[in-house]
Amino acid sequence: MTILEFGRYQLNEMRGQLLLDGKEVSLQPKTLQLLFLLVQNSHRTVTKDEIIGKIWEGRVVEENNLAQRIFHLRRTLDQCEETKQAIVTVSGVGYRFNVPVTIREMQVIEPGRQPNFEAGAGAEGGLKSGDASKPPAARGGTRWSRTPRFLANRLTGRVPALILLVLVAGLIYAGWRWRATVNKDRFSNGGVVSTLVTLPGSKRFPAFSPDGKFITFTASGETSENYDIYVKMVNQADPIRITNNAAYDQQSIWSPDGLHLAFLRAPAIAEERFHLIIIPAFGGVEREVGRVWGGLAWSPDGQWLAVSDKEKKEEATGIWLLSVDGSMRRNLSKPALKSNVYDTYPAFSRSGEELLFVRWTSDAAGELFVANIADGRLRQLTFDQQNIQSPQWSPDGKEILFVSSRSGYRRLWRVPASGGAPSLVENFPADIDQIAVSPTTGAIAFSQNLFERAIDVYTPGDKVTNGLDPCKINSSRPEDAPRISPDGQSIVFESQRTGWNEIWTARTDCTRQTQVTNFGEHIGGSPAWSADGKRIIFSRFIKGQSEIASINADGTDYRQLTFDRTTNVVASSSRDGQWIYFNSDRTGPYQVYRMPAAGGPVTQVTTGGGFNAIESYDSKFLIYNRNEVLWRKDLVTGEESKIPELAEINVGRYWDLTPEAIYYVPQKQKTPAPTYRYDLRTKAITLVDDQRRQSLQLLPGLAVSALEDRIAISYLIIANGVIMQMEGWK
Repeated sequence: MTILEFGRYQLNEMRGQLLLDGKEVSLQPKTLQLLFLLVQNSHRTVTKDEIIGKIWEGRVVEENNLAQRIFHLRRTLDQCEETKQAIVTVSGVGYRFNVPVTIREMQVIEPGRQPNFEAGAGAEGGLKSGDASKPPAARGGTRWSRTPRFLANRLTGRVPALILLVLVAGLIYAGWRWRATVNKDRFSNGGVVSTLVTLPGSKRFPAFSPDGKFITFTASGETSENYDIYVKMVNQADPIRITNNAAYDQQSIWSPDGLHLAFLRAPAIAEERFHLIIIPAFGGVEREVGRVWGGLAWSPDGQWLAVSDKEKKEEATGIWLLSVDGSMRRNLSKPALKSNVYDTYPAFSRSGEELLFVRWTSDAAGELFVANIADGRLRQLTFDQQNIQSPQWSPDGKEILFVSSRSGYRRLWRVPASGGAPSLVENFPADIDQIAVSPTTGAIAFSQNLFERAIDVYTPGDKVTNGLDPCKINSSRPEDAPRISPDGQSIVFESQRTGWNEIWTARTDCTRQTQVTNFGEHIGGSPAWSADGKRIIFSRFIKGQSEIASINADGTDYRQLTFDRTTNVVASSSRDGQWIYFNSDRTGPYQVYRMPAAGGPVTQVTTGGGFNAIESYDSKFLIYNRNEVLWRKDLVTGEESKIPELAEINVGRYWDLTPEAIYYVPQKQKTPAPTYRYDLRTKAITLVDDQRRQSLQLLPGLAVSALEDRIAISYLIIANGVIMQMEGWK
């Protein structure tokens, strides 16, 4: 009997078991087969074609299916420090098991017989003479198999025909049972998890129909270029694509009679409101009801849609009731006009008498509230300033279920509908995005999405000055927000390879990858170098608010620099090292501010809005984003203006500044784009790199050294998701 050991795990080849510290770990059969294949071939990369050929026996399989099983294996192995990053993605090829494996051969012992010590004496981990008298615990936990004699003798002719017949029947039954449970995992709380949707691409916003027989959701498709609305029967049939629009369609919900869907369609311009649309549940003519800022729920009487909206631009976003024909509006909640406070995630109670929502007080934290529909009275349920997403009423209305990353990974939490301390729902899968509760069975549908992101570092073709070859920073976890040091020798970036979003550094040849922060929590990130390259400036969530902090590049001397309980993000250093620029919403929309490098009084720099600011090398200008295009502020005259040649190019956060140029990647909707160079002197725009990578539009993704001899760019490798459901989760 062969045992494969790695870290604290053991794979029992004969029994088909994965053990952690001697306790069995539950995995779906094909996921377990995949782990066996990778571990048995740990000396090499196993190609995707080979995996599909051996695990699925050559049948046509969506690549998303494989990616999801890799995702679940990584989450399982990440429980132990020794096996974090055990499975490495070899881009475009396959996967490699990257942890040392020890093979132990154990004898299968028949009842009443002593082991053959001589036969096992030469095998690593085999029993040695004198061990027979010791109990299993004294032999390192090794147990003698209770395998019947006829199995130990490999079904020789001594097996009676009747026994053989029983054995074959048993194997057939076991195979049937295996096939019946191939897509289900059972948890220790009795809950059963099964897969609902495995289309290619990412999937979000599940919602059950009123009779619990159908589910609607948003999916991006295989190329992730377009998000549309889908409907499918629970546990049956293929999904039906309901919309096919170039815009991002999302957050579909059912009418109480199950005949229609309402959903939000993203506007063409980011600063505008969503289109609120109603469509027949299985496709048909769309009808626009109005324009709103977000959020969506349908009242049980079918008369009202709850949305996040506001009447005037200068007001805070609250919860409004909008009649389904769009003719009437009624305000239900209106938070005080304060920086970054808004209400969203509405959800009607089963009776329709109350409405649940989240009041956000920063980009990272909020509280649960319930509004009385009749009189508008509000009552607050939570008081701990934590991340809250996708709140839902339990079927009996006694609890509120929601997703939160307050303990690290996004998990399912519950709180009494009357208020109280939130508690974790034990034995529910982690790393979930949104949830939906079946009104008939109480099952919870949830979406999980895997985003693998890497950083490419290379030398432009016309700047081969240091002889460095292209290299990659890739841990099979998100690697984001690179910035190159002033001397061009190092890169600082965000990494989630430890399970948390921490700050790391590396050399520009991708060697010496070193963890800088070790907070054991998701920080805000967006790291940048100080002017002398000795310190790293970044944002960090502290008690639900984002503050600016700095730390030495070797991880020592951490300092918090802002303390004013507003949202402070995306910092950078002035060229003389005297100032730190950063973004804040302390007076309304984001503006650029600055403060002394050691912290202190804050001064507003921009007046018309601004984000992601970088000072020019001659210190005469400040370059920054406004509405996704580049602006500059003359630091002498104070004039703010668009850069004319780039005025119509959406660069998002994919740009960087050198002494002579601005490098950028155009951010077209879901479309990979090449890298360009804008010459500050000649105003000419030239192509730098035509290798098109999928950008990460919400994160800074492009960095260029001052000499323009090294470029770092972060991009999306895999965006796959699945919608699962757990039955019996209580």
